[in-house]
Amino acid sequence: MRQSETRNFKDTAWSHLASIGKALSSPARLEILELISQSSLTVEAIAATIDQSVANTSHHLQALKRAHLVKSARDGVHVSYSLAGDDVASLLGTLQEVATTHIAELQQLTQTFFSSRDQMERVDRETLVERLRASEVVLLDVRPEHEYDAKHLPDALSVPLHTLESRLADLPKDKPIVAYCRGPFCTLSAAAAQRLRDLGYDARRTDVSVNTLTNQEHWDAVYADKPLDGVSWYRPHLDQSLEMIDEVDLPKDAQIVDVGGGAATLVDDLLEDGFENLAVLDISLNALNRSAERLGKRSRDVRWIVGDASTNHFAESSVDLWHDRAVFHFMTDPNQRDAYLCQVKRSVRPGGYALISTFAPDGPDKCSGLRVRQHTPAEIAEALGPDFELVDQAREEHKTPWGSTQVFSYALCRRR
Repeated sequence: MRQSETRNFKDTAWSHLASIGKALSSPARLEILELISQSSLTVEAIAATIDQSVANTSHHLQALKRAHLVKSARDGVHVSYSLAGDDVASLLGTLQEVATTHIAELQQLTQTFFSSRDQMERVDRETLVERLRASEVVLLDVRPEHEYDAKHLPDALSVPLHTLESRLADLPKDKPIVAYCRGPFCTLSAAAAQRLRDLGYDARRTDVSVNTLTNQEHWDAVYADKPLDGVSWYRPHLDQSLEMIDEVDLPKDAQIVDVGGGAATLVDDLLEDGFENLAVLDISLNALNRSAERLGKRSRDVRWIVGDASTNHFAESSVDLWHDRAVFHFMTDPNQRDAYLCQVKRSVRPGGYALISTFAPDGPDKCSGLRVRQHTPAEIAEALGPDFELVDQAREEHKTPWGSTQVFSYALCRRR
C-alpha cells in the first residue's frame, strides 16, 4: 500500500471521528442528548426543557443527526427525536465521567452547587446497588412521568418533583429514601432530597440514572429480595416451552441452553425429564443463585453461566436447542439485537432448534422498567433469517402472579 493511500485513509477515518466531536462541542447539544436518552421528545418539548427557542433547538438536533447521534420519527404533524442507539448514551456517560475526573473546575462547580443545596453526601453507585439488593432503601424517580414510563430503575417509585408534596402519604419515614433523576448534572434529585429532609424524611440524592446502571446491576436489583413468584413473568412450569421441546424429540444428551433462564423452573423440569446436558445463561448472578439453591444437589448437573446473551459463550454449532423466553424482546438497540442473533446463528447446529418467545404485539410494551420490542412468531423467524425455518408457533396468555394478562408469542425454528 502506497504512503499516500495510507495517509488518505487515516485522514478520512479521523475526520469522521472528528465530526462526532464537533457535534458534541455545544453545551446545548450535550443537554439535548441527556434529555432524549430518557425518552423520545418533540422539538417543542426539548426546546421548552432546555430554555432554547424552537429554531435553535432544531438547528442543534440537525447537527446531531448529521453526526448520526440521533434519529427522528414523524407522528402526524410532530417529529420526535431519540438517540441513534444505546451506545450514544454510553458515550455521553463516559464523557461526563472523564470530564468530572479530569477537570478540577467542574469538580469544584458541582461540589459547590450541590453542597449548598444538599448537605448530606450523595449515594454513590456501588452503595446504591448494594442497598437495592438488600431492599434497604426506597428508590424515588423524580423525573417527569413520561420519562419514568419510558424506562426506570428496578422497583423505583415515580414521584415527579412537582407532585412531591401531594405524594407524601406514599413515602415511609422509617426507611431511607434515595432520589434519582437524569444524571450527574440533573438538579431534580437534589431538590427532592432537600424538600423531603425539611419534612423529616431520611433522604439523599444519587447520580445513578437509567443510563449508568449496567444490565447486570439492573437485573441483580430486580432479583435482589423478591420471592420466585414476585416477578410478573413467573410460572410454576413453562408449559408452552415444555410442549414444544417435547415436540422436537431431542435425545437426552442434547445440549439445551436456557438463555435468560435465571430463576425460571424450566431447568428443573428438563432435569426431571432426564436431560443430561443443560446450561442456563443469565446476566444476573442473583437469579442463577436462586435456581441453584432451589435445585440443591441437582444443580451440579447444570452449567451455570453469568453473562450477556449477545456475547459468545458456546462453541460453534454446539447447541441442539436454544431456548429464550423473553430475553430477545429486550434487544431494542439494533447493535445489541444483531449481536444476539449472531450468537444464535453461530451456536445452533444445523438441524438444531431455536425456541424464542417475546411479548406479542398486543402484549406489554415494557417490563421491569425497560422498553421491549414486541413480535409475532413470523417476525421472530424473520429476524433469525433464511438459515432458520419456522416449524411451529404459539400464542400464550400468561397470567401474572397478581392476576393480569401478558400475551407472549412463541416461535420454534429449525436450523437448516
